[in-house]
Amino acid sequence: MVVNGTVIDIISVNESISQVVVRTKKDSAYIVIAFTCHREITTLIRQLRLEKGDLVKVTYCVQSKKYESKYYTSAIVEKLHITQKKSQLMFVDTMTGEIY
Repeated sequence: MVVNGTVIDIISVNESISQVVVRTKKDSAYIVIAFTCHREITTLIRQLRLEKGDLVKVTYCVQSKKYESKYYTSAIVEKLHITQKKSQLMFVDTMTGEIY
C-alpha cells in the first residue's frame, strides 16, 4: 500500500526502531497514521535528515500479531521517499528589503 502525506512527528523508540507520523487526506477528511520503521528505514531517516513538515511517499504493509488473546496491528514501512522538503519560511523587511 502507498500513502502520500506530511510528516507531523518523528519518534525514536530505540536505535533500530522509530515511528513516523504522517497526516494525509482521505476523501474530505485528514487522517493521521503512525508508521513503524525498522533498522534500515530508521537509518535512512537519519541519512535523509527527515523532519517535520516534509512531504513523503510511504510504501508499507500491514502486520498483525496476537498477544495475550488480543491482536495488535502495525503499519510497517517498506520504502520511504521524500517528495518535497519543508520550505523554509522567509521574512522580508519592507523597510530595508533584507531577507531573514
